Amino acid sequence: MGAVLGRSGSANAQAALRGVLSRVGAIVVPDPQVLVPRASRLFDEQVNLRDEDTREEIRQLVEAVAHWCRRVQPEESGGAALATG
Repeated sequence: MGAVLGRSGSANAQAALRGVLSRVGAIVVPDPQVLVPRASRLFDEQVNLRDEDTREEIRQLVEAVAHWCRRVQPEESGGAALATG
């Protein structure tokens, strides 16, 4: 997700970051990509997001991240304690 003052909505920055993160083995959520162009027009004076379309895109992104977290979460070991130290 990226928000900028210009028109691109941070598309180039997101593409570059996704490439770097993938190369180092990070799990990158494939979609949705949230691009927020002209972000200053979407917030009120208290920095509350006014734009309902952007709110929905962010909601979908949060759901996708939660889904990926559940997919990559290791299975529980059946109650066995993990020794450390």
